[in-house]
Amino acid sequence: MRAGPVEVGDNPVRPGHRRRYRGSTPALTDLISGQVQAMFDTLSSSIEHIRAGRLRALGVTSVTCLGVQPDIPTVAEAALRYEASIRFGIGVPKSTPPEIIMRLNSEINAGLAIPRLKARLAELGGAPLARRLRQAYDQGR
Repeated sequence: MRAGPVEVGDNPVRPGHRRRYRGSTPALTDLISGQVQAMFDTLSSSIEHIRAGRLRALGVTSVTCLGVQPDIPTVAEAALRYEASIRFGIGVPKSTPPEIIMRLNSEINAGLAIPRLKARLAELGGAPLARRLRQAYDQGR
């Protein structure tokens, strides 16, 4: 899930302007059909299209190549000192009782430790990062 609209370059209606999308799915549809020429996307959204040959990945924005697709180079190999990464998290309303937050944290971390889930996330180019609440809070500031 994305926090905001996806912007994809090369709008054929207005050359040189970006096209805005409300998520990866419509943007990928236009990319695959040739309506747009390029986009940045999460690997988990596009990996099956890459594997099927419908898309060609030009690079990953992480510091190192991904184990799931080691043939895709890093963008840093083509551009100087470039890195971008994405994190997904779980949020709750501010008024959520601490005992509920502790339980959610415990259950989510337990789920992230399940080998089958870890393997599936790795297939999609992800790496689970279980955190204690204080770690997550300190890094989120």
